[in-house]
Amino acid sequence: MKKVMVFGIFDIVHLGHLDFLEQAKSIGDYLIVVAASDAYVRKVKKRSVLQNEKERQKCLEKLATVDKVIIADLDDFPSIVVEEKPQFVALGYDQKLSENFYAQIKKHGLKVQVKKMKAYRPDLYQSSLMR
Repeated sequence: MKKVMVFGIFDIVHLGHLDFLEQAKSIGDYLIVVAASDAYVRKVKKRSVLQNEKERQKCLEKLATVDKVIIADLDDFPSIVVEEKPQFVALGYDQKLSENFYAQIKKHGLKVQVKKMKAYRPDLYQSSLMR
């Protein structure tokens, strides 16, 4: 079974998110979504979310493409990858991975392919535009 992992905030799931998740699921069999904790969003974005982490988790869990949802501080993303051992990490068109991510993966001897997903109407479906 090929596991795919994605990460993000997913505050108010919109068509851009749905397309991203469908693209990610298409490269594997099991999709793990790591959604940012409320505390992480406040720390990094300097703002609150519109939907709290429990609401976002429930929304994501209802999607047919999603097999597992983890709420976490995204600074811990490398350790979650080490724990879950996906074969793929799917990135949104505007996402990047830190050097720490690559160092952790190498340190643990994991073979994880990173794939960039295509944007879906970023002129309309971008969370910052929809706030």
